[in-house]
Amino acid sequence: MNDDNDEPKKPLLYQRLWNKIQASMGFSVFCAVLLVLLISLWVIGNYWDEGWKAEQWGPVASWVASLATFLAVGVALYQTKLARDDAAQAKLDAAVQIANDEKRHTDQLAAASDRLTSQLDAQRKSRQVEALYHVYRDEQILESVYDALINAIGQARRINNPEHKLQKAVVTLIDGLRGDRAEYRASMAEANFVVSDFASREVLKEMQDKEHGLNDQIEALAREVTTTYQYDIDSVTSAQNSVSELVDLRETLIETARELSGVIPLGRVEDGTA
Repeated sequence: MNDDNDEPKKPLLYQRLWNKIQASMGFSVFCAVLLVLLISLWVIGNYWDEGWKAEQWGPVASWVASLATFLAVGVALYQTKLARDDAAQAKLDAAVQIANDEKRHTDQLAAASDRLTSQLDAQRKSRQVEALYHVYRDEQILESVYDALINAIGQARRINNPEHKLQKAVVTLIDGLRGDRAEYRASMAEANFVVSDFASREVLKEMQDKEHGLNDQIEALAREVTTTYQYDIDSVTSAQNSVSELVDLRETLIETARELSGVIPLGRVEDGTA
């Protein structure tokens, strides 16, 4: 294809003038005034040489005055139109500005609400994780006490002297277990109150039931070994299995806490700090 055909054609002179007239009312008024002046000059120049008297020039003056009046009215109307256009544009700009301000204000409120929701959600999750950590910590302490009790009960078997140190060790551990269980129950109550995560609540309930049953087993074994100096070996095996199951539940609780917040202070448990 010829490149010359692809170039846009330049508008003709009258087309450019007409476009300017359409685009600018001021230009149109200017052209009208110029035309009237040219006509007036032509009339004066043409009839001056013919020797027009006052009788002839009088109507010409009236025509020129009438045309001037008409142009003055046109200019006044045009100025009125410009004023109305400016007022309409100002009103439109004000409406757009108000709409933009309202939208910006609405967006800011929405963003602030989202930030507040995120902060509250983060605080709520942090409190839940902290409560789960307390259960984790106190449950770990209980497991060590239960292991020590099972070992002490095995050593105190067939020692029929209540004053023997192995028998006293069982009694001492049972007394200490009650204090540790009080702290554990307090941590469990707090967790049940603040934790809303379904998976964590299910694990908490299972841990609570398992620990309650294990405590009944251990106390029964302790009474048996301190009174009859004997115990049922199957009961000891069952208690050991319950401790192992409790350890598994505690690890499951850690996984649910990680899913809840992505972090849990395991190092604090390992180094024994609270």
